[in-house]
Amino acid sequence: MVYTRLSADKLYCLCNRHQWFTNGDPLQYRRLFERNKQGAPLETLATIIRICSTETNEQKILEILRKECDLYD
Repeated sequence: MVYTRLSADKLYCLCNRHQWFTNGDPLQYRRLFERNKQGAPLETLATIIRICSTETNEQKILEILRKECDLYD
């Protein structure tokens, strides 16, 4: 089975680069990083990001996350 992982630094950079999470508050932002640290699926992260962003295309967010994630066996 292959697992995906996104470092906190990479997730932070993606949020800044794509102007994601501009509608979220600090607590929601902290929870996004907690969920990432817990190993949440990329689909879950994409949903959280979409809910707290002006970007409404969840599939586009997911595609970017998939391209940027690290793969582990």
